[in-house]
Order: sequence, then C-alpha cells, then structure tokens
Amino acid sequence: MPDTLALAWPRTAEEPLRGVVIDGAGKVGTTFETPAPVTGEELKKALVKAKVTAKRTVVAVPRSRATIRRLDLPAVPDDDLPDLVRMQAATKSAAPLDQLAFDFLPLPVAATGDAGRAALLATVPAKLLKEISTTAEAAGLAPAAVGLAPVGAARLVASRDPGEGTTLIVSRDGEFVELTLLAVGPDGPRVTNSHSAHPVGQDEEEWERTLLSECSRVLISHAAGIEDGLNAVWGLGEESHRWAPRLAERLGGSPRAVEGWDDLGLSGPSGAAAPGALGGAVGLAVGDEAVPALNFLAPRRRPEPKDTRLRTGLLAATALTLVIGVGWFVLDRQKSTLREQIAGLQVKIASDEKLIAKNEPLLAEDAALAAWAAETTDSRTELARLDALLPGTERLFLETFQLSPPTARSRALIRADGYAESTNLVREVERDLAAAGYVVRPTQTARVTGREGYPVRFSLSAELPPDRPAPEGDAATAGGAAV
Repeated sequence: MPDTLALAWPRTAEEPLRGVVIDGAGKVGTTFETPAPVTGEELKKALVKAKVTAKRTVVAVPRSRATIRRLDLPAVPDDDLPDLVRMQAATKSAAPLDQLAFDFLPLPVAATGDAGRAALLATVPAKLLKEISTTAEAAGLAPAAVGLAPVGAARLVASRDPGEGTTLIVSRDGEFVELTLLAVGPDGPRVTNSHSAHPVGQDEEEWERTLLSECSRVLISHAAGIEDGLNAVWGLGEESHRWAPRLAERLGGSPRAVEGWDDLGLSGPSGAAAPGALGGAVGLAVGDEAVPALNFLAPRRRPEPKDTRLRTGLLAATALTLVIGVGWFVLDRQKSTLREQIAGLQVKIASDEKLIAKNEPLLAEDAALAAWAAETTDSRTELARLDALLPGTERLFLETFQLSPPTARSRALIRADGYAESTNLVREVERDLAAAGYVVRPTQTARVTGREGYPVRFSLSAELPPDRPAPEGDAATAGGAAV
C-alpha cells in the first residue's frame, strides 16, 4: 500500500488545515497544518516543509459541514438503492441537487423494524467539494476520497472489535465534539447516525455536563434503535481518560479512552489531541473496510449492466429478416393505422395539457395539504420535538407557539415567542435547530425590563425538517422549554 496523506478539512475559513501521512505499514507520521485561509499554495509550502512526498490523498470533512438525513425506503435490492436514494434526495433536499454533492450509507435491514430498507443520506455543498479538489490539485495531490470524519472515526473503532451492540463514539477536537453511533450486528459494523455539537462551559466540569446533555439528546432521539442500551462509550481526544468513564457511568456501557494512536492499534507520535482531531481522516485511510464509508467524489451508483451487445445484435438481425419477409404491403397498412392513432393521441394530449395547466395551482396546494394530513402533524407533537432541542426553562421559555400548515411553496412553519437569559443563547438555539434540519429564519430579539433572569425577548420562525418521523415515548421531556 502506498503512503497516504490524510487531511482534516477545517470547520470554518478561520481554522487551519491539518494533515498527517500514513505509510504503507500503517504508521502515523508527524502532523502538520497550514495557516487559514486554506489555499493550494499554502498547502504546497506546508508539504515541502514537512517533507511530505505522498500524492494519494483522503480528505475528512467535519460533521458540522454536512447534512445527514435518514431515508425510509421500500424493500428493494442493494443494486436499486442508489437510484431510489437519488429520487428521495431530489424531493427532500432544500437545495437543488446540482448544488449538492451527496452519498449514502445503507442501514442494516433489521434497523427498519419492518420489511423496508433505510439509508443515511449525507450531503455537502457542491462548492465545498470543488474547493477541496481544487486546493488539493493545486498542491500537486491526487484526491482519492472525500468522506466524513465521524465515519472515519467509526472505522478506527470497528478495527478494535468493539463487540456486538451499539457503541457511542465521542471525538473531541478542542471544545467541539462529533457524536457517532456504531451498530455491530449480523450485517457487520454500520454507522447508524452522527451529530456535531459544541458543548460550552467556563471550565472542564461544566463542559462535561454540557457534553452529557448532548449525548443524552442523541440517545433519546435514536432510542428505538438502541433497545438493549449501549455496549461501550469510546472517547477520542484530550482528557478522554477523565470524561469517557463519566459518560459511560451515566449512559451505560464500558468506557474506552483514546488519547494516543497506540490505543487504536496504530504506531505514531504521541499527542493528546491527535486521535480527536485527525482520527476521522486516518480512519478513512486505514480503518476497517467492513464499515461502509462515504465518498463524495465517487458516490454509490447502480452497477453497470452486463454487455449484451452481441445478443442484441443477433436479435435485431433476426427481427429485420422477419420484417423484410412480411412484405411492403403490410408495412404500408401499418403506417396508415399508426398515423391515425398518432393524430388521435396528439389531440388528446393537447386537451389534457390545457386541463393540467388550468388546474395545476389547485393540484399543488391539494398535494401539499394531503402530505400535511398524511403526516398527522399537530402543534403538540411539533412542540414536543422543538422542546427536545431547547435548553431548560431556567435559561429560556416559550410564551406562545403556533404551527402553520405547508403550502405548495414552503413546508410547515412554526412560530414561537419567548424570553431568554441572553442573545447568545438565542443564537445557540438557532444553530441547534439548523443542525436538526429546521430552516431557521432570522430571529428577532429585543431587550426588555421586568423579566428577572429573562431580559431578552425573541420571536422564532422556522420551517420544519422534511419527512421526519414522529417523536416516541416522552420525547417532550428531553428538553426544558415550556409554554
């Protein structure tokens, strides 16, 4: 295996690009980084300075720069999944497909709970994929794969035999974390979901409490797929020897702390933050290939059909011989009949097109309302979903809540007014909603008096995420909002 350059793409334009070389024996080399913003010229300089000669490159995109949706699909063979996922992506994505790069992960058949199939659709902006390819090529590199960092981290954990059941993987890079669920069953290890989060706190203790809250939300939202609880909690990154056991104590499962490459069966330089920051990129390069991975450069497609040109040619020659033998007088009669049929069909098509054009607006509105009724969505259900994403009432509460049905031009809309302890908290709520798939419109805030502990009034407006399953159990108690 040739040397591979693994790059961890930055979350924002203000962060550096980090990378590491993995040699043919799987040894992790010394890490390096380029200054922000990332350019092909700066990357080339960094490679020269670090004496990197590898050309084959894999790039790990952070979870925060991707959107992941679960798609429930009919029971179809694996070969038909790519076409079906593409159709679903075209109908459920907020942006046109030509503005997105996407791939999907097939979920285990048992994960659907019925005879259907399911998949995780992952999308990133097409301009981001173009930026990655352009930068790498300008530095003289040959991109082999562009995937997601949490999937790479899951492939590293899977290579260490985490055991059957569901494993929670927490990858820490500074204050940011990526939470990934890895299920090991009869179909082998599979990534069943992933989220990004930014726990906040004045100190490590407060940061850990916020992290626990984020992990709890992930587990509650996917409780249906974790019937037997967690098998293990893996912590990748600095100080994981302290917070990984605490998470396991509260959430269940056995703790595994990873602060160096040797904890993952890899040799390389020591560094507390290396597995947390670069584990996803390294996993895409050398992780367990039994875990299906994403590659936005070469997404899954229907297998190419077998070459049947010879058989088709023989059939065509036989058909041609039969046609010639029938005679010209039969052909002339068939032509006359076909002309009459075509003329009649054209008249009918013209009439149908006029009728469709006349009633198209009504049909669109009727389809939108029919979809709304089929989803059996009501205000209490959506309030429960929203409540699961909000902080506790000691920091924020809702005063009013309204759910509007969808139209032909937009999805269902929630509007809420409330009070919060700070404007920053309102912005954090915006980010959490956006990460959950809501299309958040600009939130209006205003300072008020007479509300002790809640000096900021806000008006929230957001479109519901498309095609989301209804909440189960007491999901409304997961958050802390109140009306």
